[in-house]
Amino acid sequence: MQSTSNSFLLVLKKYFLRNHDDWKFWIGLAVVFKSAIFFLQLSQFNATEIPGFIGAMGGDTNSYLTPVENLIVGGTYAPDYRMPGYAFLYFPLLMIFQKATACNIMIILQVFMASASVYLLSLTARRCFKSDALFYLVFYLYAVSSYANLFDAFLLTDSFCTSALIFSAYFFSQFTERRLSRYLVASGLFLTWSVFLRPVYLPLLLFYCVVLLYEALIVKRSKASVVRNVAIFIIPFALTESAWMIRNYNVHKKLVPLTQSFYYPEAEKTYTIELIDFVKAWGGDRTWWNPNAEIRWFGLVESQEGRTSPLETNATLPENIFTSRFNIDSLRMIKNYIQKINEKETPADVANAYTTLVKTKLNAYTLSVKEEKPFLYYIEAPILLLKKFFVHSGTYNLFNRPFRELSYLELLVKIFYSMIYAGTIVFGVAGIFWMGIRKTIEPLAVFIVALCLYSILLFPFVLRQIEFRYFVPAYPFMTIIACYFLLTLGRILKGRFSKYLFK
Repeated sequence: MQSTSNSFLLVLKKYFLRNHDDWKFWIGLAVVFKSAIFFLQLSQFNATEIPGFIGAMGGDTNSYLTPVENLIVGGTYAPDYRMPGYAFLYFPLLMIFQKATACNIMIILQVFMASASVYLLSLTARRCFKSDALFYLVFYLYAVSSYANLFDAFLLTDSFCTSALIFSAYFFSQFTERRLSRYLVASGLFLTWSVFLRPVYLPLLLFYCVVLLYEALIVKRSKASVVRNVAIFIIPFALTESAWMIRNYNVHKKLVPLTQSFYYPEAEKTYTIELIDFVKAWGGDRTWWNPNAEIRWFGLVESQEGRTSPLETNATLPENIFTSRFNIDSLRMIKNYIQKINEKETPADVANAYTTLVKTKLNAYTLSVKEEKPFLYYIEAPILLLKKFFVHSGTYNLFNRPFRELSYLELLVKIFYSMIYAGTIVFGVAGIFWMGIRKTIEPLAVFIVALCLYSILLFPFVLRQIEFRYFVPAYPFMTIIACYFLLTLGRILKGRFSKYLFK
């Protein structure tokens, strides 16, 4: 029996627990895991507006592709309310290939970069916490997780941004160990790319610099060394951002550091922004394509892309949101106005008048929530949004059919991936609290925790935007923390059981 057990462990180690330096094996294995979900999704996608494209498009896709296409045809990157992070790869591909081919190559690149990031994330975890066991646990848990993998087949920034952050953290960890400047430059380059893909990650530049300072204090490095390292790290972003700002000034005749607007420019002409702000004021979900989102209660809601959501909705309004300025009848009237605005039969001048009226009333209603119900606005609403941001299946776009229409096998697959997501969030949050009460923490772990906390606080509490995919770039780092806490909990429980058994 003992011989059989030893043989099994040897086989396990030979094929699944190889040395972490065997990069060909680990990246190849990651490709297998990533490709499984990738091809599962491809089998479900319908034809898109790009003939010959095998992947999927999201509501934001054209806002990343169109400016590049206009740049090639007319020499102008427009519209430019998106930073050109996606254009970095799409532009050269579109110069060489037809659009469908370029887009197909884009999603294939997303899969391969995401596969490499699984391995680099595991190496980062091992280096950060000095644990081989953590390397294996992080690799397999993140490789099989669907939460981040689901975006590899989409023409959106989520996949590249997630991979870029992992690459940046890996090279940063390399620098803390080998002290070579080229790793700082590489880390800065990938972080710069992630910012140009998702501008909300700009503050991470500061987090990295804080980690460099924290590390210098621990090992007592000179001030000159710290300044030099910070400067080297920031140079890639400083040069790229300077070029972007110069371009923006030449085009718009004003300083535009990142983008000109948070929402689509077309949204400013409608009631969309005012309706979103009103719904967010009391903790409602503004993600209009989510059937349970409270914004759907208002009926046909025009999106920033010019599309509309269906009337069917499961959304309801809470009873504690009303103030002296509005009640349920007031909101029913707003709903009625919105429906009329979206009716094709409504004359343009009448629709414009209704739009102005809706915007004015919604602004007044939002202000009344702030003034009359400050606890709801400043405390309760963000907490409600935090709950909605994380308490979900984690597999909302794994299958393109409702839960009740899935086969037994598909149900098992969905439940399996949902359990991985739920476990990662629960143990990840527990790990953040655990590291928070420790007296010392590794410098790189400071960054990993900071990235998770930044996303946890930024989207529900500051921006009040809780689209599920917004947490995707932070999810791999939450995976590290969850695995670290699991191993720590295992050691604690093992020690306590040993004491109980042998006392």
